[in-house]
Parts: sequence; structure tokens; C-alpha cells
Amino acid sequence: MGKEFDKVLNVLDKIEKILSTVESITPFPQHSLDTYHLCARSIRLQLSTMPEEGPWTDVKSKLTKLKSLIKHIIVSHVDKITAPFHVTWNQSETPLSLTELHRLTRTLANQITEHNQATAKSLKILRRKIADNAPQELLAEFDTILKKLELSPACPVSLDTVLYLKNKAKGYKNKPKTSAVPIMEEEKPQSPFLKTLDVLRGQLDELLNAHAQWANQAFLPGFADDFLLSGWVNDYKAKTADADKAKLFITGRIQHTLEFPDYHEILISELQRTITLLKETNQQRQELAEKILAREALICPAQHDPETLEQLMLTAKILLKKQFETFLLTFCVIDVNNKDDKDTQFFIKNLLQFIGDLKQRFQKYPGIVNSSAIDTLHNQLLMHLGEKKRFLIWGTSLAKMEAKDITALSNQLFDVASPSKVDTAYYAKRIAGSYDLAAFIDAFPIQAIKDYQILKGINEDEHLKILSKEKEIVSDIDALTQELSEYFVLLPEVLGENGPWKAARGLLAELETFRVDEEADLYIQAREKALELVSPLDRVHELASLQKKRLDQMASRTKRLHDLQKQASPLIKALQLEFEEKKKRLQQSLSEELADAEAALNFIKSSPELSCTEQDKSEFETAVELAKQLIKTVPESKEHLFKIRRQVSTTINQLKRHTEVVKGQLKSHITPSFNKANKLYQEHPCPLLDEDNPLKFRLNEVWKDTLKALRTLDNSFLDLDKLQGRDFERWSSQWAMGEKQFVAAFNRYLKVTEDAMEIERRLKTETYKTSCTILTRLETEFERLTQKYIDQAIHKTSDENELAQLQQLKTLPKPAFVECKKTLMDRVDPRLHTLASMHTEFRSINQDYIHENVHLSNDNMFFTQLKASADKHFRNNNMEKLSDGIRHKWVQFLRINVFKPLQALSFNVGNYLKSRSQDLFFVTFGACRTEKELAELGHDLSSRLVAPAAA
Repeated sequence: MGKEFDKVLNVLDKIEKILSTVESITPFPQHSLDTYHLCARSIRLQLSTMPEEGPWTDVKSKLTKLKSLIKHIIVSHVDKITAPFHVTWNQSETPLSLTELHRLTRTLANQITEHNQATAKSLKILRRKIADNAPQELLAEFDTILKKLELSPACPVSLDTVLYLKNKAKGYKNKPKTSAVPIMEEEKPQSPFLKTLDVLRGQLDELLNAHAQWANQAFLPGFADDFLLSGWVNDYKAKTADADKAKLFITGRIQHTLEFPDYHEILISELQRTITLLKETNQQRQELAEKILAREALICPAQHDPETLEQLMLTAKILLKKQFETFLLTFCVIDVNNKDDKDTQFFIKNLLQFIGDLKQRFQKYPGIVNSSAIDTLHNQLLMHLGEKKRFLIWGTSLAKMEAKDITALSNQLFDVASPSKVDTAYYAKRIAGSYDLAAFIDAFPIQAIKDYQILKGINEDEHLKILSKEKEIVSDIDALTQELSEYFVLLPEVLGENGPWKAARGLLAELETFRVDEEADLYIQAREKALELVSPLDRVHELASLQKKRLDQMASRTKRLHDLQKQASPLIKALQLEFEEKKKRLQQSLSEELADAEAALNFIKSSPELSCTEQDKSEFETAVELAKQLIKTVPESKEHLFKIRRQVSTTINQLKRHTEVVKGQLKSHITPSFNKANKLYQEHPCPLLDEDNPLKFRLNEVWKDTLKALRTLDNSFLDLDKLQGRDFERWSSQWAMGEKQFVAAFNRYLKVTEDAMEIERRLKTETYKTSCTILTRLETEFERLTQKYIDQAIHKTSDENELAQLQQLKTLPKPAFVECKKTLMDRVDPRLHTLASMHTEFRSINQDYIHENVHLSNDNMFFTQLKASADKHFRNNNMEKLSDGIRHKWVQFLRINVFKPLQALSFNVGNYLKSRSQDLFFVTFGACRTEKELAELGHDLSSRLVAPAAA
């Protein structure tokens, strides 16, 4: 159904909620809601049969009457509930709206509930204290009221009932069971409100003292008939009576509840209300007293000097005359010709009443008003209004009063001769009478009657302005809503958790709420009620007040609308920007995917090695063309973003599907090569090499290069799943290059592995091990000689440079044969240079044999070179030279020329007699240790150096 239908149902539901809240406090009297139920049922029945387009006039009329009825029922019922508790639940002087009524009743229910909870708590505590001593009847009364509070937590409980129970329980509170066992009286809980109570009671005392002074205010007697004083004095007395009632009430409440902490919070509230009331009455009485005293001073001057009194009397008379003439000037211009008009009839009636009252008022003061002129004035006023007196002299015409006649009429009316003898009483009476008449004339709203038609026209103009402004505001709201909704409805809700969409949604909801102007209905209702007023003046003033209030409300609504427009303006731009941005992103996504798809399509066209059918290519080309067409329409589209996104997503998915097909074909094409590379790597692991193998590090490097090339292939293979269509061509080229790099690296690895394994074999041959033994023996002897003679050489040398070199040589863990100069070696021992030369020669033979270039040497070449060097250095006929510089020259001469021949002869004879063949090799007598060591090494090598077997 439409909005009007929902509005009516919402009002009926709101009424039901209010009734439920009120009934939770106290149920309504029987049959009090029968009329409401009948009206509500009638409206609901009418709604169920009414078409959506209306008419709604009858329903709205019934609903207005129903709201007025239910407000009256609820307010009357709640007033009866709260009256015994002196609670002012509704401080508004204007009719309440349903929303305000609902809020006030809920607040009242909550306050009563909280108060009942505190009361129940205190009664439970008190019942426990008296349970052992109180009679069952009293306990039953406690149980009854506690049960009532439990079943109806919002139902008010009479304060007198609670006080009655508490007072009755005093006699049983904390009474000991036996006289033998005294029981300590329980300490009363300290109320948290005592300090506040003390402050409020102090304020109350001050106000009561002021009240006592105002209550005893004395005014001058004898002026009860004064037009102004009579009303002011009565008002003063009424305010005093109100203050007396408040005083009586609050003193009683303090007396009965001060000793009960549970009631302190309520007492504070009552004190605050009473203090507010006393402040208001004291202030009002002060203002009234000032006006009364000023009026008394005016109409009853304190001066007794006749001249002064006479002057004051003349002043009062002038004021009266001026006031009367002003009245007549206004009276004579009042238009009373349209006597069929109800308002004119009302004014004539009021004017006639006032004219009669004025005549009677004038007749009370013969000393001020000329009695003979009163009837003339009265007749002229009647004739001006078109009214005939009962008896008129024959021939008298009904003439209208004119302004030119007013002065003469006024002079005639107030032309009263003074008596020959006057006193102060005479002056006082005429002063008081003049001011009384002036006040009486001034009080009549003659100017308002004259201005009524103007005010009425203003009312009508203002009403039309209000209606026009209402339509203008609604139109502006509709325009703003439409403008804000233009892009809002194009954006999906899922995008609105943050950003302008969420703010726009809230603003649209606020505009929808703002569009419903409940105050407009209240204004119409109040205006209709004001139009029913009998008094036209009351009517125009009430209408003016309503219109002022309504215009203020509309000014506020206009300001609020401007604020909403300010809020909406950036939101509209933001929504438009967001919509365009979303479309731009969708277009960008489609553009990127289209670029990938076109690149993939071109790739398969230029790659015949891929197994792609002509049908696949044709479908791919069709999808690309559709995407090109769609990408042109997205920027200008005004369709819902969901629809645009769905179209773009569908197209992108189609392009991706074709691109993935190409990717799959490319992957199938390179997978065999990828698997072969990994298989080769797994079948040729890197061997473990000896530490002396010179290809150990080289092999590790080429193995790492092979692994790196393989990993490059692995990564490229894995990256294939992440590729976009535009990357296929580049990736294919990189793959081919990576594959070539792997093959080259793997071949290098195989070659180095082959050479390394050959060197491994050579390192394990007996010939190589023998060569290592030779080097070790030479190093050992060199180190022995160095350690034995180095200190002596250091001690003998005087050259600082040589000294430093000798000290460095001493610190080395093994002698550095190559770095040592011959002169430095000779400084230590002449045999060192010979040993170093031998070591260099044998080390060079070894290095050639296990060189990275395995073709520099072979087994036979190595053996031949090693054996030749061994024979040259360890099996020659000049071994005695190793002792040169160690043995004396004569000793060396004897060893070479005497001992050696004799030892040779003896060696040969011995070998002959032993009948076995031996090599002619022996150590000459007198050899040094080095000579002996090397000779024995040569003898040992003769059996170890055996030619390698032929390959």
C-alpha cells in the first residue's frame, strides 16, 4: 500500500504502545476505552477495503478525532493516577503530540518502577527485622504489598500505605527475643542524599521566610473598586494561597519522610518542585506588589496641600479626557455596516456591552462626569452602531459620529462645576475616580476591534504564505531526494559500508523523515480549533500566535533543509565520482584483460608448434571483438553498477578462459623439456672429491651453475601459471634461452666431473703416494735443521734485515721453502738450500700429474720423471756432498778418497761371498744425519718405485 496507508497504521500502532505503557501503571476503568476501540476498529476496517489511491479525507478526519479522544482519555487517566502522589508528569501547557505523550508515559512508568524497586527493597529489609517479633497479621500485610510490587512493578503504591506499615513496624523492630540476651540495635544506613537535603532545606527556609513577609504585605483599604487594583490584589492573594498550600504540603512531607532514607530521593524531587514554585510565587507577588503600591501612590497621593491636590486632580482629569477622546476617535472609524457578518455582530455586541458598562461607570462619578451629558453620549454611541434606543424623539435621525464632534462631546461630558467648598477628600475622590475611569476605558480593546480586518487579512495572507512555503519545502525536499537518488540507486549496497554511499543512504532516510512534517498537521488542527473561537480578537491573536510559531518552525525547517542541501551537494558529487570511478575501474580491468587476450591471440597465431585448432582461434577472436564493443559502451552507461559489472565480469571471464587455454597448450609444449632437465640433474649428482683434488672447487662451481640454470627453468615453469597473455611471447623467449643455458652448464659439469674423477684416480696411485712420501721426508728434515740451527743464526747475525727474516722463518709452522733466499738458508745451514731445491723439483712433478689439465701428464710420464729425480738426488755417487759445510774439508777429503773406496771394496766382497745380488749402494762413513736420511730414502725408493702396468 501507499505512504498514507502506512502513516495511518503507524499512528494506530503508536496509540496501542501508549495504552500498553499506561496500563502497565494502572489499568483503565471498565468501558473507558470502548469508544476508542470502536473508532480504531472502524478505521482499520475502512483501510482494509480502501483502494491505495484513496480517498483519504474521511480516514484522516476520523484519525484526527481518534487522536484527540485518546489523548484526552490518557491524560485524564494519568492525572488521576499521579494526583495522590503530587507528581507533575506533564508540564506542557499545549496539547501533546502522540510522540511526546508516549515519551512522558514511558518516563513516568520508569520512575514509578524505580521507586517501587526501592520501596520493595526497604520493605523486605524491614520485614526481615521484625519477622521474629511482629504478629502474623502485620507480616501478611507486608507480604501483600510486596506481592503487589512484584506482580505490578510499574503500579504506583500509596505512600500513606508504606508509611503506615513502617510506623506500625517500629514497635517490633530489633526487639530482643529474651531479656537475658541483649541485642545491639542495627545501625541505620547513612543516606547518600542527606547533604543535598540539607542544602535544599536551607533554600526552602529562606524562601518560606520571604513568603511570610509577602503574605503579610498590607495594602490601602477602600480601593477594592478600582479597575486595576481589584484584579491585582486578587491575583496577589491567589499567589499567596498557592504558596501556603505548597508550604503546608512540603512541611508535611518532610515531617513524614525525612527519617526514612528510602524516600529521600523522592523528597529531594518534591523539595525542588516546591522551591521552584515558591521562587515563582515570591517573584510574581513582588512584581504585583510593586504595581499595586505604584497604583496606590497614583490614585491616593500622600500630599495634602490643596494646590498640589488640585493640580494632581487636573492631571488625572486631562488623562481621562485624553483617554476618552482617543477611544471616541477610534470608535467613530470602526466599520459596522456589514451586520450579516458574525464577527461584526460579535463586535457590536461587545461594544454595546461596553457602552452600557461605561454609562454605569460614568454614573458612579457625578463629580467627574456631567450626568446630563451621559445619556446624550450613550445615545450617540448607539446611533453610530446603528442601534435605536427604545424611545426616540420624533424626527431624530440615526447619525454617525464624526471626529469633529468628539472634542465638543468630551468637553460637555466632563464639564462639571466644582462646589464652592472643597477639601482633601473631594480631591482624593476625583483623582481616584478619574484614574479608575481612564483604566476602564483603556482596558477595552477598541484599537484591536478597529484593526481586526487588517489583522484578519494578515492572518489569511500569512496562512497562504505558510501553505506556499510548505509546498515549496516539500518540493525542494523532493528535488533534493531525486538529485541525491540519481547516482545512489546506481551503486550497489555492498559498496556502502563506508564512504559516500553510506552517508547518502542516511541522508535519504533523513530526508524521508524530514519530508513528513507532523508539525503541519498540528498547525492545521490548532488553526481549526482557533477558528472555532467565538471572539474574533481571540481568534486573530491565536491565529497570529500559531502562524508565528509555524513560521518559526518553517524557518527552522528551511534552515535544516539548507543544511541538508549543503550535506547533499558534496555527496551527490562524491556519488557521481564514485559511480564514474567504479565504471572507470571496470573499464580499466576490461582494457587490461583485453590487452592480455589480444597478446595471447597474436602469440598462438605466431606459434605453429602449439596444438591450437582453428575453431579455438575463431572463438578467441569472437570474444576479443565482443570485449572491444563493450569497452566502448561502459563510460556512457547509466545502468546499475551491478549490471555493468556483471557484463564486464562475464566478458573478462571469457577472455581469461581463452587465455588459459593458450597457457595450457604452452605448458604442455614445454613440459617434456622441463622433465628431461630435472631427470638429467638427478641422474648426475656431484661426487665427493679429495681435498688435494685441484678440481674440487671448479667442480663445485660448475655444479652450482648447473643447479642455478635448472632453478631458472623451475622458476620459469612455475611462473607460467602466473603469466598474463601479454607475457607469453617474452616468457617463451626466456624459456628457450634458459633451456640453452642449462644444456651448456650441464655439459661443462660432465666434462669437469670426468677430469676430476681422473685426478681422483691419480691421487690414489702408489706412485703418487710415493712422491708425497718424498716431499714429507724432505719437509721433515728441513724443519729439523731449521729448528736446530735457527737460534744460533739469529744470535750470530748483525744485519737487521736478515735478523727480521730469520725471526719470521722461525715463527712459520712449516718452512716456506720457496720464499727463502739461498743466502738466508746458508746463514742457518748450507743443507737447507739443497733440500729446498729437491722439494721444488718433486713438487713440480706432482703438480703436473694432478693438474686441472689432465693432459699435461700421464702415469708413465709421471713415473719416469719421479724415478729419474729420485735416482738423481738419492742414488748418486756424490751423496757425500750433502755433508759439505757440515764436515771439515779434510774429513770430506778422507771420506771421498779413502773411506769410500775401502767401503766399496768391502761391500763388493761381502756381496760376492753372500752369493746374492744387491745394488751397489751404501752410506760413506762419517756422513751427517741428512746424508744418512736421504741415502736411506733412496734405498727405500728402490723397492717402491715400480713402473705402472700398461693400460
